[in-house]
Amino acid sequence: MVLFHRPFESIAANVYFQPHAKLVGSFEGESRMYRLTKRLQFEAAHRIPDYPGKCRNLHGHTYFVDVEVCGEDLDRLGILLDFNEIAKLKEILPDHSLLNESLPEGVHTTTEGLSRYLFGRFREALREVPRISLSAVTVHEGPNSWCRFEED
Repeated sequence: MVLFHRPFESIAANVYFQPHAKLVGSFEGESRMYRLTKRLQFEAAHRIPDYPGKCRNLHGHTYFVDVEVCGEDLDRLGILLDFNEIAKLKEILPDHSLLNESLPEGVHTTTEGLSRYLFGRFREALREVPRISLSAVTVHEGPNSWCRFEED
């Protein structure tokens, strides 16, 4: 049963009532976006040369990396992307390394530098995966400090 139907210029809205459920609606031309996030973890040490505080000294972190992918279409099982596929990106992480030596020259070992670098590596690794795109990478260097990198 259609309760409401009213075209607004080029957009039409339909609202339906389903018994024992809720009002559901749709808009012609509406787009939807699913966003999946998988958290990965790695251990690494680094130092920030020329930093005016303690971070200029060699120290380590347990890093958490949130990988966010997005897409509009689900597969026949209702899945955008299997979380296990995202987990495979862990192989890219510089686990148990000295970041100052393991990252390419010019990449800063800060959360800002790591998030941008990993975004590029993950985007390349996911390039051939259908229906999804990488939307953001967030690098946490502790429970209260992180940087999120995304491209426009």
